[in-house]
Amino acid sequence: MRLKQKTALVTGGAKGIGESIVRLFVQEGAQVFIADLAEPEGTALAEELTAAGGRVIFRRTDVTKADDVERTVQAAVECFGGLDVLVNDAGVTEKDDYCLENEPIEEWNRVMSINLQGTFLNCRYALPHLKKSKGCIVNVASMAGMIALRYCAAYCASKTGVIGLTRAIAADYATYGVRANAVCPGPCETPLLKQYFSAFPPEEVEAKVRRLTGPVGRMCQPEEIARAVLFLASSDSSYITGAAIAVDGGFTAV
Repeated sequence: MRLKQKTALVTGGAKGIGESIVRLFVQEGAQVFIADLAEPEGTALAEELTAAGGRVIFRRTDVTKADDVERTVQAAVECFGGLDVLVNDAGVTEKDDYCLENEPIEEWNRVMSINLQGTFLNCRYALPHLKKSKGCIVNVASMAGMIALRYCAAYCASKTGVIGLTRAIAADYATYGVRANAVCPGPCETPLLKQYFSAFPPEEVEAKVRRLTGPVGRMCQPEEIARAVLFLASSDSSYITGAAIAVDGGFTAV
């Protein structure tokens, strides 16, 4: 029960890594507010966990829209009486492999607005409440924010920006008792990754999987990322702020 009596807001919490984070947080005693565009999945998850004894609320939220984000943060605070943890997990990848000169401008803007702008907006509106609770932020970045991956410049740039934003928040808000850290997953078996792979012929997918697999020799599971997020959200990491922790099977180590 490392998050007992804590309130958490998890963006992108309806599916994939975000869903695993929500489930683990509830298991560890947290009240969780889910913000996501995936309304059927988010509603079903909230109902399931509430029926099992948890306190979980879902609100459909577009993280690229400032007004929507502000209302969601305020709703979470009003529902649960405050905010202790913000997890920014909402994110997307490019729809295809692009060299930069061929990347559609609208695709660049889409990736940046969700991954980086969305993280910024949620942090911006959550920080006044986190200052009151001396809470923390955990941003889900990517190993693509630590090293370059080919044919996904927008994704790499957005996740590098998330890491930089995380460090800036850590530096600016440490005096308020607020911590900010980033988790940097390697390829993870999520609906998002499956959707990305679905755009390619089966014979190309195997090669892509091999290219993205680190020394451990397999892709990670969402639960493995969730455990790293839990560590950074709990008092177990009380002296850690401004860190970007790779959870990538050793990919960035070689």
